[in-house]
Amino acid sequence: MKKYMLTSVLFTGTVVFVYNAEGWLVGFDNSAEFSDDQHLWLIKNLPLKLGVIEPWSKKIKGTLKEVPMDLSFDVFWETYGKKINRLRTEPLYKKLDDTAKALAIMRVKPYQTYCKNNNRGIADPEKYLRNGYYDTDWSKER
Repeated sequence: MKKYMLTSVLFTGTVVFVYNAEGWLVGFDNSAEFSDDQHLWLIKNLPLKLGVIEPWSKKIKGTLKEVPMDLSFDVFWETYGKKINRLRTEPLYKKLDDTAKALAIMRVKPYQTYCKNNNRGIADPEKYLRNGYYDTDWSKER
């Protein structure tokens, strides 16, 4: 998941864009002060793919900054939601490199959706990490 913050001389405030691992826009937060025309332009011209956001930001005289992802254990713990065996889970999480931590967080929701759609129980977070369930792209599993 990648997050970018946009500022510009053309408006006050910021716009934040969030992209998933495949580079698709999955969310944005508009806390900028826009005119009606600017709002309409933004909605009609949203940078839907990560590859177009930088050239897009130059069109509007914007400054684009990547916001680092929070890879803390607490973020993983809250995202996973099944709060069992924290004392055994936290050391497993801390041993992961940053790429694995990002995957572990980003793939929680697709994993839980997969389990729900297939009438399966969700593994304890310790098992999710120990067995590398985060290495599977659950959005492509049936």
